[in-house]
Amino acid sequence: MASILTPDLSKITPAKLKEAAIAMAILAKRGKPFEIPETLQAPKIIPDVAKWIGESVTIEEPQGDTVSIIPFHLWAAQEEALSLVKKSKQVIILKARQLGLSWLLISYSVWLCIYHPSKSVLVFSKDQDSANEMIRRAKGIFNRLKEKPTEIKNDPVTSITWGNESRIKAFAATEDAGSSFTGSMVILDEFAKMRYASELYTAVKPTIDDGGKICIISTAKGENIFHTLWAAATKKENGFSSLFIPWSARPERTAEWYARVESDSVSSAHHRQEYPATPEEAFTVVGEERFLPDMSLWDMCREELPPLGKREPMVVALDAAVTNDSFAFVGVTRHPLRHDDVAIRMAREWRPVNGRIDFEGSEDNPGPLRFLRNLGKEYNIAQVCFDPTELRYAAQILKSEGVFWLKEFPQGGQRLESDKQFLDLIIHRRLSHDGNADLRRHISNANRKPDPETRKLRIVKREANLKIDMAVAGSMGSYECLRLAL
Repeated sequence: MASILTPDLSKITPAKLKEAAIAMAILAKRGKPFEIPETLQAPKIIPDVAKWIGESVTIEEPQGDTVSIIPFHLWAAQEEALSLVKKSKQVIILKARQLGLSWLLISYSVWLCIYHPSKSVLVFSKDQDSANEMIRRAKGIFNRLKEKPTEIKNDPVTSITWGNESRIKAFAATEDAGSSFTGSMVILDEFAKMRYASELYTAVKPTIDDGGKICIISTAKGENIFHTLWAAATKKENGFSSLFIPWSARPERTAEWYARVESDSVSSAHHRQEYPATPEEAFTVVGEERFLPDMSLWDMCREELPPLGKREPMVVALDAAVTNDSFAFVGVTRHPLRHDDVAIRMAREWRPVNGRIDFEGSEDNPGPLRFLRNLGKEYNIAQVCFDPTELRYAAQILKSEGVFWLKEFPQGGQRLESDKQFLDLIIHRRLSHDGNADLRRHISNANRKPDPETRKLRIVKREANLKIDMAVAGSMGSYECLRLAL
């Protein structure tokens, strides 16, 4: 079989061969080397892109804590997507997560650029890190090729240019990103998750209207411009060719795999959106569900634990509002027998009197600050973490006394992380408790509010009058207990 760089001699006419022979003879008499002029060279054979990917492209595959380089053998669904991209000018693909579509499109882009001069591929991602990752993948694919029809001319972090003047350039999604560039091909990766999706589409669509190609791929995220374009494409009301790829398109995914992943998800609705079997599931409206689908999950974590040792390090978590809300105290240690797990050793709730929390109380009926001071004299409190939103006054008092190590617990991204971890600890029975009735009530009152972007969640009230402060304190305390080297 001929090399991809071997000229097809059948396409050189007798007249051209005669002209070349005369030129060779003249140069030979003059003692000069002969090079066939470009106009006389036979055209190079451009490989079929699907065959080229299967035979030449290698990609990265996570294997636990490491990454392996493997051949990119296409699945049936990937072959179908590639075929659609090859033949259509406008493509929109709705997909489940982790189906290799980004690898597929960047592989196609590398093929387009290295075998066709002066091509320009514009890749748009939800942020600059994601955009740079696409360029990194393109460079990796090219550098690992055994046969290269051209060489890299320039390769900054955000782009790659070859010697034939073709290039791939990546952008973070902004309102007018890429509007000043003309693209042979435009890729909008995870389009539904872009902040300025509508503005970006309006800006980049004209750049390919003179003959370029646009490919939109994304998992779903509610009703937005991606949903609008997808719905219109399925009804043939716009120029896009549409394709849906379900979670089961990846060969090793089974019903058992699906059930296992669902058990770790923030909600069933969110799981169906991320791993849909149908387009309708993909556009499922993600809303709040109960924090625990069944309280028996909490009850199964109840365990008789040995008494807390005087030197055993404990994290105390505080959550409260100053007025018209309860004050929650939860003490968490590592599990005495399973060090990678946690145990809730103490939990207490103070309710407001005349609309306010009495922080000090009395010796007979201590408030939360007096209770904490007394506890610190008897046990090893390694840290006191707290929600700073409403507890700055109480924290200032404790800081001025200089007894405890206090840490503000951020209520943004870190809360999403800790609340998801708290759910996982309960579901997988990596958390133990003594059956405290107030804590159980607060857990039962809680809903989970998924965050589609991070696939994490926030513990929220099911109803405005229900108390969940102890659940939030349990989440924060468990997170800090596992984070610290206790």
